[in-house]
Amino acid sequence: MATKSFSITLRDDGTARLSFIYRTPSQPGISRLSCDLSAAGLKRLVAFCEICDLQSGRPLPLGLELEGLALRYRPGTPALLHLMRIGRHAADSMTAPFADLQSELAEAADRCLAAARQSRRGRMIWELLGECRTPAEMPVHLPWDEADHIFHRLSEITLLSLSEEAENPRSALARKLRRKKSSTEALEHVEAALSAHARMLFAGRGQQPAAEQSATA
Repeated sequence: MATKSFSITLRDDGTARLSFIYRTPSQPGISRLSCDLSAAGLKRLVAFCEICDLQSGRPLPLGLELEGLALRYRPGTPALLHLMRIGRHAADSMTAPFADLQSELAEAADRCLAAARQSRRGRMIWELLGECRTPAEMPVHLPWDEADHIFHRLSEITLLSLSEEAENPRSALARKLRRKKSSTEALEHVEAALSAHARMLFAGRGQQPAAEQSATA
């Protein structure tokens, strides 16, 4: 039987290295699929895993391309993750339980969220998320506690995606955050991003998705 495991090495500068180590009966030794992640890439990976976990049980496949590695989430019991090397190297791919990567990323998720909340613009985004209305895309029949849980996690995913955008002083969001506090433009920008993530999460409700979606769209 093949032996498989994820490993992530976190660095002090916010970057990381993700590895998937596996052993197959037909080959001696171990094989490895790995890639280095920038700080932005690590945030994207954490956000991807969060949205995948939230949409558990819904028929929406999701994909993410990192620096040299492509991930494809496949819903099911158990949910699976297809990994494929991309770039100049020979094509190589493996499939692993999604829960294995999610468990390995727990510390990285905590670090990314803490760093985003502590940054100056990240604090502003988090405050604006607290003012956002519940996205219209969320089903109205959800129990209150479930809806509150989903809203909180969608807010965290939105924070991760927007904090990187806000770090670019030339971005539209950064310009809006610099304007006077009474302006509603920044709030509208944040609400639109929150709604986009909710729409991705609930795309399978009432209709089948036309194609695989990117969790970083």
